[in-house]
Amino acid sequence: MKEKVLSLCALALSYSANGFGDNAVNLNKQTTQPDSISAHASTKTLDMAATNTFKKEETMTQKNSDATTAAKSQKTSAPEAEFKPTPRTLDKTFKTASGLKYTVLQEPDSDALTVKPGDQVTVHYTGWLDNNGQPGKKFDSSVDRGRKFTFRAGVGQVIRGWDETLLSMKTGEKRRVTIPAELGYGARGAGAAIPPNASLIFDVELFDVKTPQPRAHRTA
Repeated sequence: MKEKVLSLCALALSYSANGFGDNAVNLNKQTTQPDSISAHASTKTLDMAATNTFKKEETMTQKNSDATTAAKSQKTSAPEAEFKPTPRTLDKTFKTASGLKYTVLQEPDSDALTVKPGDQVTVHYTGWLDNNGQPGKKFDSSVDRGRKFTFRAGVGQVIRGWDETLLSMKTGEKRRVTIPAELGYGARGAGAAIPPNASLIFDVELFDVKTPQPRAHRTA
């Protein structure tokens, strides 16, 4: 009888021990599993945050790149300023209020000098009698002589048509000028070469312009 009681007590202790062992395991699982899940969730949250941050940075980089590309494209594709050449005067005939006509045969120099009354000018010229608007008989030419002609413009040293012509010319320029008789030698003409009331045609090329220095006044 005593042995049966001891056996039953041993069986009860064994059952109790096994039950508490299972419970201990379960309690351990219950206490440790939430920490594991929490740690896993935290790691997952950090990974997602890092991914989102990377995506935002990538999006910003892409936007900046697109903006830079668009700006470059706009700058490259912008039309250049339209080139508008200045109207050329070559082969165009002009007529002044006095009746003088001229055609520019050669444009002035880029750094051309202008002529003022009293300036000393150096030119080459050839003169013809006007034959219905075309050069007729040649009566004079500095080109043929090989020697340029120098005079003071605008002070009456030459015929009026010449003064008017030179005062509107620039260095390097060449003109063909038609001078009516009233701006030339008029009714009297000029010897045997130029008859009375003759209209004249000149080719004139301006080479140099110099402004005379004022004379110093002498003091007693």
